[in-house]
Amino acid sequence: MRWMIASLQIGGHSDHLDDPAVRQLLELALTDQMTAGLLSRFLRGDRTVIGQLYERILSLRT
Repeated sequence: MRWMIASLQIGGHSDHLDDPAVRQLLELALTDQMTAGLLSRFLRGDRTVIGQLYERILSLRT
C-alpha cells in the first residue's frame, strides 16, 4: 500500500498526499486490515467503496 501511495506521488497524482494530516490518516488506515483493504480497492480504481472507506477512516480517528 505504501508503494502504491508513493507511486501516486511520483506520478504527480498526489493532490493532498503531501499534507502531513492526510499522510497521518493514511498511516492510521494502513494499520487496520479492513480499512487497508478498502483503500487498496479504491487505489486500484474501485470507486464503489468510497462511502465505506470514508466511514471507516472516520471511525479510526476517534
